[in-house]
Formats: sequence, C-alpha cells, structure tokens
Amino acid sequence: MRSCFVLCFIVFSLQVSGKDAQKTHWRIWPFFQSVPKPDTLTLEHNLAMRPFITDTISVEAIKQLLGEGFQIFKTSIPNRFVAGQVDTLITIRKGRSYIRLYAVSKSEKLFYEQAEINDPLPVFKRSMCIGQTKSDIRKCLPELTGTKVIPDNILIMDANGMDYLFLSFAKDKLQKVVFQPYLD
Repeated sequence: MRSCFVLCFIVFSLQVSGKDAQKTHWRIWPFFQSVPKPDTLTLEHNLAMRPFITDTISVEAIKQLLGEGFQIFKTSIPNRFVAGQVDTLITIRKGRSYIRLYAVSKSEKLFYEQAEINDPLPVFKRSMCIGQTKSDIRKCLPELTGTKVIPDNILIMDANGMDYLFLSFAKDKLQKVVFQPYLD
C-alpha cells in the first residue's frame, strides 16, 4: 500500500511540476507500467548510461553485439520538434530481445531509444547475462556488496536520473533487463 502511494505521489508530482518534468513523465511512464515496484532496490551508477559492451551507437555495432540470427525492422516516426521531418526507429531483434535505435533523418546520428534483453546474450558490460543468479549479479555490481538481501527488482539510474537500467529477477535468476535512456 505504501509503495502504491509513493508511486502515485511521484507520478502526480511529475505531472504538475513543469515542462521538464512533463517530458520526463512522458519518457519514463511506459517503463514504470511494465515493471513491478513493491520491492525495488534503487542504485545510482553510470552503468545506466552505457550498459552495452560497445561504445559505438550504430546498426553495425549492434549487429556485431547480437551476433547472427537477428532481424531488423524500420518504422517511420514524425519528429516531435521539426514539422514535416520524418525520422526512423530501427529495431534490431534477436529471439525475445531487442535494441531499438532512433535515427534522425537530418543527421547521421543514432541514439538508443530502448532495449529489452530477455535472452542470455553477452551484451552487457560487467559480464551481466540473463539467467545469472543474484549472487552472480552481486559479483558484477560491487555496489550490491553491502546489500544483505537482493530484491527481485533493481533499478539502476545515472547520476542525473535520466537513464535507467532495470533488472528483474524470478526464482533467484535474472529474467529481464530493460534499458530506458533519456531521449528528447
């Protein structure tokens, strides 16, 4: 009950506290809808900014990261800030996992839009992988050393609270990792 109240308060606060908060609310609300909150441990760590082994954001880098057997899907999307400009969402999917990139049509830059990893793919820094136990993850994230009991949900955010990495466990094993970076 207390967790529900806290979540409602946060959402209400984001809705009424100005333009920047509304942008943040718009960006993180779908993320929070898809994950349970009652027993979430929150950590501040720069891993939330760059969770993948590759430092390059490109379709080629993500294809190499995922290995063989991926599929690529492209979707046109109107740019929210430039009237008449159409950008592209590029989803690179393998198994039950995907990494989605946002491609701005007027430049050659790509940005991470979102990622969800549900398969044991070796894509993360710190040697995290789906299927590892909480003890394995404790070794990957020394910040968990002082934590007596690791809950089933860990929310890792960068120092600015803009990029999020959510780890979800079931029966002591890592089941899903969701990456939600800031994208304006």
